Amino acid sequence: MNTDKAISINEEQLRRLIPLGTKILVEWELTPDEYGKSGLIRPDQFKYTHYTGIVVRSGLDVVEVYEGDRVFFDQFWGGEKFYFENKRYAILEEDDVLARIDKREVVKT
Repeated sequence: MNTDKAISINEEQLRRLIPLGTKILVEWELTPDEYGKSGLIRPDQFKYTHYTGIVVRSGLDVVEVYEGDRVFFDQFWGGEKFYFENKRYAILEEDDVLARIDKREVVKT
């Protein structure tokens, strides 16, 4: 049983979804921190963690993250979440993003 208070949308609705202003649409990645030892997903009240996801679309006023970026965001963001084809998505404000995870390999000097 899914305890998330999230909505489900169809393919047409996802394709037509355009974030406004500084909002971004993120495909939410499930991290190992979300799972208990039994493999069941922990309810939000029993974990404090951060999340990662891939930016799918962004509003016109977004300046620091781009489509395709992997981002790191806090558990306590104030956006909306929904499901499409067993994938979880979130609509966040750009300010809810804590960091962008660089795709380039870091070279130590």
